[in-house]
Amino acid sequence: MMGTLNRYLPAAAMALGLIATSPAITLADSTIVSGECGILDTELIDPSPHFLDTTILINTCDYVPEYMSPGAAEIWSDGNAGGSSIYSEIFAFEMASQCEDAILLKTENEILYIDPQGKMTDLLVEIDGVKTGVSVTRAFIYPLGTPLTPERAEELLADKLGDVLISSANVAPEDQWQKQILVVETPTVEDKTQLIAAYAGLDPAVKADTICWVMATEGDDDFLYTGPDPVCDLSAVPGTGIVEALGDAYPNPFNPQTTISFDLPKPAAVRLRVFDVSGRLVDVIIDNEIVPQGRNEAIWRGRDMSGRVVSAGVYFYRLEAGSYSETKRMTLVK
Repeated sequence: MMGTLNRYLPAAAMALGLIATSPAITLADSTIVSGECGILDTELIDPSPHFLDTTILINTCDYVPEYMSPGAAEIWSDGNAGGSSIYSEIFAFEMASQCEDAILLKTENEILYIDPQGKMTDLLVEIDGVKTGVSVTRAFIYPLGTPLTPERAEELLADKLGDVLISSANVAPEDQWQKQILVVETPTVEDKTQLIAAYAGLDPAVKADTICWVMATEGDDDFLYTGPDPVCDLSAVPGTGIVEALGDAYPNPFNPQTTISFDLPKPAAVRLRVFDVSGRLVDVIIDNEIVPQGRNEAIWRGRDMSGRVVSAGVYFYRLEAGSYSETKRMTLVK
């Protein structure tokens, strides 16, 4: 399963995740540095427990209300029942959406329970057609930067996995999920290592059939744990009124090649890729290379990554630089 490429899509291209419509400037997803992403399949119906660990470099712009995905904006608007940070719930949803194409069904205050005063979960989502309850917690010791101890890691996992089972038994029949995920967010890879070791030693009865997904965060992640609120610095993002970032391919339609131009206000690591109408990656023109400030041009010669000439049709080229991303279309004719 692949994470979505863009969060704002017209109906004709929604399956591709390629064309942005609103807002005018769209922002790249957070970066998966290492670990599992896009792997949930039989795990969603398997009665055994499963453990995932992922390290993520956070793009803070994802968590500023003006640039949230629709699902994140709904979580933000509805609020939560207290306890965990609303940002941690949004982060968990964004990662489930990016990695597993999760669809938000209900937020914390919308889920129905047998006992409304009993244990609750944070989100109800759908992954691969499977209704899934998502509980979210954070594993860190205050002040931020204090290493997580083995004892605290084990205590937290045992408590939260136990709470997941209680909330799963408390959910009303109309919202009953088929699978549950505990997302554990932690601020360092070292803390994640402690959680991995602690999970291995837990009682199987506590693990049950829950998917435990530990996410270590990197970058400007303080807002997830202690604050302050995240800030999106658009002055550092190309294409936000300072310069036009991505130009139209010229010529377009074209045969056999076309030139793609883009402007950068400062040097940046750039990726420029080509996709077909099914969303399949066709070619990588620029692969995370440092590109200088100013006007730049790249040529696509109508070939795939193996050097084969591609068939005539519509293709999409996507530029990513820092937190900025934009996609445009071009047509190859024969």
